[in-house]
Amino acid sequence: MEVLAPGARAVVVGARGPRPVAPTVRLLAGRAVAGSGGAAGGGRAFLAVTPRSVSGFVELDGRLHAIADPPTARALPDRPPSTGPLLLCGAAGPEPGADAPDVLARGGPVLRVADVFFECDPAFRGLYASDVAAVDAAVALIGASSAILRRDVGLVLRVPDGWLRVWNVTPPWGPPQGNFFDLLALQAWWSGPQNPQRDLDRALVHLLTAPSWGGVAWQTPGVCDPVAGYAVSALVGKFPLPLKHASLDNGDVLVLTHELGHGFGSPHTFDYVPPIPCVDGSGPDGGTLMGGCHLLPGGVANVGMRFHPRVQDRLRRTVAGAACLEVRPLRPGDWDADGDVDRDDLEALLACAAQGFESAGCTEVFDLDGDGRLTARDVRLLEIAAAGG
Repeated sequence: MEVLAPGARAVVVGARGPRPVAPTVRLLAGRAVAGSGGAAGGGRAFLAVTPRSVSGFVELDGRLHAIADPPTARALPDRPPSTGPLLLCGAAGPEPGADAPDVLARGGPVLRVADVFFECDPAFRGLYASDVAAVDAAVALIGASSAILRRDVGLVLRVPDGWLRVWNVTPPWGPPQGNFFDLLALQAWWSGPQNPQRDLDRALVHLLTAPSWGGVAWQTPGVCDPVAGYAVSALVGKFPLPLKHASLDNGDVLVLTHELGHGFGSPHTFDYVPPIPCVDGSGPDGGTLMGGCHLLPGGVANVGMRFHPRVQDRLRRTVAGAACLEVRPLRPGDWDADGDVDRDDLEALLACAAQGFESAGCTEVFDLDGDGRLTARDVRLLEIAAAGG
């Protein structure tokens, strides 16, 4: 998985000015194969590999095995901290009307690419032992959110060269405030005349900070809007992931993906008409990413790392009209956008079919028989295509 644009590097800003830093993390996503002969029993896998650590998860024989080497000592509370706000973000709004375009019926699958600028302030940097560790952690977290958006929405994040910035000095919008007023300062500086880069083309600008846990977005949607497209995610630095579907360890992924969801067009699920309940039978969890279901007993462990189908529809309709996104036409079945249909694409289809909930990004690419859902027939058709038949 790639998050940075080809050849892109992060930038660390210190007392002597900015310097480029190449991330050392590699993000690998796919399926595990159990047994030397390729025996059945393998499942999903996600690994974040650096020279210092290997983390993520592997699913074998129906069991999810978390990998943490070395293990993390940082813990996430099962309930929100009582000392500060949590996920106070976004503007409510109605769902699109019935006359909104059906993006699944536009004549073939596409992959949308959003250039997002990430600022990492000194509070975020302080969560990690070195500049490179902070860069790697940011890349891994962005990659996890991008994978969710790819699966559910058909959208991936891309960080252009120099636009993952880690600040070791006070950034130009001011010091970390720890109370989400960072958003006001970030938006005022980034969109103001004092910033010579305010008119650069991008989908969103996103600030990663600490030590609170939660987030706030300037406006829903903010995509492609240089005045409104800003958000803050305050994190605890809980790595490694595993991206188990519903887990207490998913807190930072929940926060970042939730705030990105606002930027790309969704209000909270309780602001939909009718509201979307935490438990509605649409997936194996007690809530989805744009709800407040982490506030219920059990905390973050309630929330599945997915967008509800109605939220997926809202996001897809919004990004379909976002002029700043790159649109790449895909061959049906070509999940990894490499121009052909092969075993890697088949493994992605199998993961989508086995996950237990609807993902519109998967359906757009893999619904080869055009019946609007993923079935064994689609698997068989892709097997034939991957075999060259």
